[in-house]
Amino acid sequence: MFLFLLLYVAVTGVLQSVLHRTGFETAANVMYVVHLMGVVPMLVLEVPFGKWAHLAYRPLAIYFSRVQVHAEETAAAKAQKAAEAA
Repeated sequence: MFLFLLLYVAVTGVLQSVLHRTGFETAANVMYVVHLMGVVPMLVLEVPFGKWAHLAYRPLAIYFSRVQVHAEETAAAKAQKAAEAA
């Protein structure tokens, strides 16, 4: 699916550019809409679930892991203080 969308977006983008540069403004505008009909699904459906998603997911996972460790350390320190006070 990704390769099909990539080819679709590339071809429609080149066609839109050629039509625009040769003076067919209306056809270029129509091709631009057709091009966007491929770009949006590619960006919204394919990219977030693909290999490149790790650019966002991996740093978030590291951040949340560190937040969890900090929360556990804080809870353990509070429990220790409560045990010492009792």
